[in-house]
Amino acid sequence: LLYNNWVYTFVTSHRQRSEALARDILARSIHDHTNLVRMTGLRAVAATQFTAGEFQLAAQHFEESIALYELAAQADLTQAVGLDGKVTAWGYNSLARWCLGDAATAHHQIRQALAYASTLNHISTTAFITYHQALLAGVLERDEAVLSANGKQLEAIGQEHRFEMWLICGKLLQSL
Repeated sequence: LLYNNWVYTFVTSHRQRSEALARDILARSIHDHTNLVRMTGLRAVAATQFTAGEFQLAAQHFEESIALYELAAQADLTQAVGLDGKVTAWGYNSLARWCLGDAATAHHQIRQALAYASTLNHISTTAFITYHQALLAGVLERDEAVLSANGKQLEAIGQEHRFEMWLICGKLLQSL
């Protein structure tokens, strides 16, 4: 429930409340024997820092989250939340690294995330990282081929799986 509250405040841009909830998730991780809550808390804190332009802190927290990842512990949460935590952290961290001037690490992490996502057979995770690759290479670096290819892929995912958000994102990317 706490995580759901964080997601809501995060996507609705209630930055102060979002940060407080993210830190609360992280504080509760001392009771977690699997590091699942800690990983989630670190990712929530990092995402909140990222949207505040605190890219260095965000990158540090994303990387801590990635280091704690264990597939067996994450599998149920991936199904419940709809995204794999490691791929999510890699996606956001690639954008943070790019903003810090480290394009090589940004692209390396996107490649890692794409490769790992392909082993999970989890379509939402694949769509998420496909979109983040388009943000990195297509939008930030103005690579029209990536915008087109990833846009088409997201549009196809959206149509096939009835994911309206990815359908719209795919069309948007192709129009840029």
